[in-house]
Amino acid sequence: MKTCLLASCILILAAAAASIADEPTAAQAGEPLKVVLTFDDGSKEHATLAAPLLAEYGYQATFNIITDRIGMSTNSLTWGQVRELAKAGHEIASHTCTHRNLNTLIAEGKSDDARHEILDSVAAIESNTQIRVTHICLPFNAWTPDVDKLVKGLGFDIQEFRRPNIGGDDEMKRSAREQARAAVKKALDDKRVRLALMFHGIDKIGWRPFPNGAADLRSIFEELRELERSGVIKVVPYAEAYP
Repeated sequence: MKTCLLASCILILAAAAASIADEPTAAQAGEPLKVVLTFDDGSKEHATLAAPLLAEYGYQATFNIITDRIGMSTNSLTWGQVRELAKAGHEIASHTCTHRNLNTLIAEGKSDDARHEILDSVAAIESNTQIRVTHICLPFNAWTPDVDKLVKGLGFDIQEFRRPNIGGDDEMKRSAREQARAAVKKALDDKRVRLALMFHGIDKIGWRPFPNGAADLRSIFEELRELERSGVIKVVPYAEAYP
């Protein structure tokens, strides 16, 4: 049993390493680091707090929504708000129906449930927004070869899953701006050409919200803007960084 488990872990790590090895390097590209902004889960604060700041800075983001939660509480986005985000030029991607771990479902022999998590979520987005969904954001960023095979077999791409989360650190040991600066530095040190930043809670709603709410998000955008002015990075839509 232990031998089989070890072998499985080795296969998963090898596949993940191969995926990372396929990543182009900065030396190959000779361009600024492309930075993408992604917001997960579908908090109403993504529309009320994040979207106005994105518009102010001229940034386009990707909103990964859990479709079964849309309109189900006062803390969630409504479909009207999702449509407004799409109308503003932001990408809407599926974060599945209920945010269940797809790899766990597959391992438990519930591959049909995993398929429905993807297909039903995509159908809900497309029917409510009239836009085409191309990317699946994996719950918990839980990528495995089996999940990869399932998602791609259904005709979708997997959104970048190596995304550092920028949010309320444990005891806020680093400010939001410092977290963003560190994530960019690491990507540059690793000679990567693209980086997707992940956000969840903004003020009071969602996982790891910022202690200073929208002010912290603004500080991140200010950091990114300064880095753009210096030519180090360029904030771009997801499709431009991950064509």
